[in-house]
Amino acid sequence: MSGQCSTCFYQQQSLHAPPCDTCVSHYGTHENWVGMDFLANVPDTPVGKTIFSERQQDIKGHTYDSLRYATKAGVKFDQDKPQWTLVPFKALDEVVKVLTIGARKYAPDNWKKVPNARQRYIDAAFRHMSAYASGEKLDAETGKSHLAHAMCCLLFLLAFDLDKTLEKTNG
Repeated sequence: MSGQCSTCFYQQQSLHAPPCDTCVSHYGTHENWVGMDFLANVPDTPVGKTIFSERQQDIKGHTYDSLRYATKAGVKFDQDKPQWTLVPFKALDEVVKVLTIGARKYAPDNWKKVPNARQRYIDAAFRHMSAYASGEKLDAETGKSHLAHAMCCLLFLLAFDLDKTLEKTNG
């Protein structure tokens, strides 16, 4: 963007516009403006702090200091997003193996079509949990963990809770 804005520092610009000539001359080249654009390099001036305070709703609670000079360390605003790295993927892999066995035995997504599915998956989850609690770690038919089988049942139940249309497809 060329041209100038009156008190500048993006005051009259959109959030993702490049800096005007005045901003570039006062605060550096466009390469210094990354991430949240002007918020990443808000200058330590009254104008900069005013702009920052006006745009706080765009940055979801980040402080002026945490964004100042963010280009040096890099910024990713994901603290309110799900942390997939918390999932124990080795355990989840066992659940997927049980799901795969079920898909081969019955059909992919067959669990969505089972009549009276909610009651039947509650019963199945308890049978697997009871076997596990009694000391039997592996299901005799599949050779897979009773816990993985119970987790499949619980996933199905959760899916029914999250998507009410699934239960309408079975009896």
